[in-house]
Amino acid sequence: MKKTWLAGLLSFLIPGIGQFYIGKIISGIAFIILYVGCVLLPTILGEEMWWIGLALAPLIWIINVIHAIFSSIKTNKLVAEA
Repeated sequence: MKKTWLAGLLSFLIPGIGQFYIGKIISGIAFIILYVGCVLLPTILGEEMWWIGLALAPLIWIINVIHAIFSSIKTNKLVAEA
């Protein structure tokens, strides 16, 4: 069984790593790509669009942490039932 608090902490520190910890590799890669994309978005869209990345990056980060916590809880329930 995976520790829920550790999944949340890992995702808090580096987006996507908590998903790797609980075995959700595709989700982890997706969150890493989304977060890095948000951080690089101002470079891609130009200086006048910097606020889009600034607005989306914290949102993706928060969703990432919540996803890691709830996925860990769900994974632990499935393991306990087996």
